[in-house]
Amino acid sequence: MDLKTVTSGNVVDAETINSRSIEVEDYINGGIELNDLLQSDWIKSRHIRPPNFYGAPAPRAEFVSGDVHYRSKRGKEETSIFWDDVIRGTTWAPIPGMSATVHVVPKTATGTAYAVVRANWYCRERNGGDASGGNGVSELEKTLTTTFMLFANGTEVDGTKQFVYRGTSYMYRMSAKCLSVSAVVKLNHGINNISIRARFNAVPGNDHYRVHIGSRHMVCEVFYL
Repeated sequence: MDLKTVTSGNVVDAETINSRSIEVEDYINGGIELNDLLQSDWIKSRHIRPPNFYGAPAPRAEFVSGDVHYRSKRGKEETSIFWDDVIRGTTWAPIPGMSATVHVVPKTATGTAYAVVRANWYCRERNGGDASGGNGVSELEKTLTTTFMLFANGTEVDGTKQFVYRGTSYMYRMSAKCLSVSAVVKLNHGINNISIRARFNAVPGNDHYRVHIGSRHMVCEVFYL
């Protein structure tokens, strides 16, 4: 590979960095030729850890340069109900089907790794049409029922809050949403806890009944390189 170098002492601008990055990407993603690799005394299959795939209770795939942890739950009612008295107030409750314990082993014991976390779920406040609020469209997105947020090792991840609001007595199904979160999180060597959590914000008298959270999916991709 003939990578253009940067002259010592010169200012490196964004265009230069981008052009070098594109060169490296093109080389890695298809530009490597036979002559770039030694014909002998080089890496053999025994030097590369084979991928491993695991099912329940902690579905994941472990590779040389990273791992993939995944969780999934169907949308049946008996597996998707969150009652308000379970998660009312300041408590953030991890949602089953979108929570994972991830074991990370960076190249160095003091090293860190990063993970891309993506989650998607269906949710809505369900009051059976008995809410006492107005019926107009202006009532939608007015009374907050539940807040969702991504947590990494017990710490809130900025920019990941999602909300679901109370339905109305007429358009009570209009509160339904399909929410999603995508974020990069920093992980530590060893055990890490990743989860989407919910907090019920309703107060008595606002006719909130319960929150349905179904069709939950989460993928956590850990990168070591």
